[in-house]
Amino acid sequence: MKKRIDFEIMRIVAILFVLINHTGTNRFICTDIYNDGQNVFQYSVFLMLTSLARIAVPLFFMISGALLIPKKESIKEIMQKRILKYLCIIVVFSGIQYFIDAYMYKNVSVSIESFVEYISRMYAGPVVVPYWFLYSYISVLILLPFFRSMVTHMTSEQFHYLIVLHLIFVSCFQVFERIYSMDPINVSLPLVCETSFFYFIIGYYLDLHVVRNAKKEGILGIIALVSVICSALLVYREVSQKNVFFDGSQYNYSSSLILFPVAFVFLWIKNHGQIKCKSINWFIQKMGRIAFPLYLLERVFDVLTFDVYFISNRYFPPIISWMIWVMASFVLAFILISMYRFIIDKTKGLITEWIKRPKTSHPL
Repeated sequence: MKKRIDFEIMRIVAILFVLINHTGTNRFICTDIYNDGQNVFQYSVFLMLTSLARIAVPLFFMISGALLIPKKESIKEIMQKRILKYLCIIVVFSGIQYFIDAYMYKNVSVSIESFVEYISRMYAGPVVVPYWFLYSYISVLILLPFFRSMVTHMTSEQFHYLIVLHLIFVSCFQVFERIYSMDPINVSLPLVCETSFFYFIIGYYLDLHVVRNAKKEGILGIIALVSVICSALLVYREVSQKNVFFDGSQYNYSSSLILFPVAFVFLWIKNHGQIKCKSINWFIQKMGRIAFPLYLLERVFDVLTFDVYFISNRYFPPIISWMIWVMASFVLAFILISMYRFIIDKTKGLITEWIKRPKTSHPL
């Protein structure tokens, strides 16, 4: 099946924002930029960029919703092709993370007991924080038959109602609850408040039900920009007025206000991401293919390019050095993963040719 270039561009954007999210909460980067507070422009860009980067996970779920909900598959196919695949990924890469922690981060001791304990943690949750996405994604896949039956029969009015509920219970209530240190409202609305479910549905809606309209796109872009600015201001308020050092938790504001930015990015790329040049399309597809492997092994590439930040920081402001580190991780991942895929594809081709070669009989 031919891949959609616009979705590949979205994957590239999303994985770059994942790198920004995960590296941006490193204490040394936060300290460098925070201590360089005299540069108001740099600190403002940092707050806005890290706020915008929160669209990464919703964007991944939206791509999946747009692709998977219209498909026709039996429950057996979903179990075999999708759920089993991701269960295997969790098991294999959780094991890999054990060796990363043992030999690269030196967080655990190398022993049979510690390995068994490490793997047993998979039942309760991810062994490393970023793998929460895999658990959420499996939850979506388990419910995929129900999503297909429900979402494909929803009307525009019902989609709009879902969005309004999200704006009320997430964009409004959750922000007020954090500002005033209130307990969360005791209402259970998983389709509205659960990131994975809500954006999975919204991805399908925006892809198939929203037609291109330049005027509405411009208005949405303005609202998206205002949302990012509000997120940045709220984060700044908590960091400065409450005397709390930045640790990433403040970006719960951004998660609550991310609907308009992620919708704008999704629609803008969908409407403008059709590229006619075949060579550029080929290159974009190659880059899009590394998004998921890079997510799984991001900690490795961060460590391998760790010194890039400190070397760059001798010559550039912290925020520029940070972006250089992010791009270094992405480029290294692109080179190594592409080389790995090339070797695997060539090996498979040689094995296939060897199996299909004509059999010749040899006289005794």
